[in-house]
Amino acid sequence: MLVLDGLHWANKRLLLLRPKVSPTTGVRCDAGLLCRLRQSTLRRMRTVVLGSKGSLLVESLIGVMVFALGGVAVMGGASTARHTGDIVEGKSVGERIARNQMENVFNGPYRQPESTPYPTLTPPPGYTVSVVADEYLPLDVDIEIITVTVTRGGEDILVLRTLRTNPN
Repeated sequence: MLVLDGLHWANKRLLLLRPKVSPTTGVRCDAGLLCRLRQSTLRRMRTVVLGSKGSLLVESLIGVMVFALGGVAVMGGASTARHTGDIVEGKSVGERIARNQMENVFNGPYRQPESTPYPTLTPPPGYTVSVVADEYLPLDVDIEIITVTVTRGGEDILVLRTLRTNPN
């Protein structure tokens, strides 16, 4: 019997035999170059897959941790931006209240210090405004220093001071 690349000649007839199964790879194999190439490739793949047990889990965990840290950083930045925005908004509203209050004082009649206080405007909810008039120079009631204080939550946001003279 003559064997050529998995083909057997017996009794002058061509017989095709079933390919042999390799005991190392578990793959059916013909006795040729293609079979050896396939076996070596499968051996390499098996080494890569079996030699790295758990690496897919570790890579997945690292990926999830990187995305989680990125999410935490983004949320921290958004929280800081929101907090800063609240502070800036409070100062902006406080400035507007103080400017309107000072304008209201200058549009009204002159009042000597320690007499009837200047009227205050109604501030938005959460804000309070106070106006105090004091003598600028001792015993000189024709010049006064006006102090407008705007507070929010018990904290002074803005203190505005200016001088006013008696026009008479």
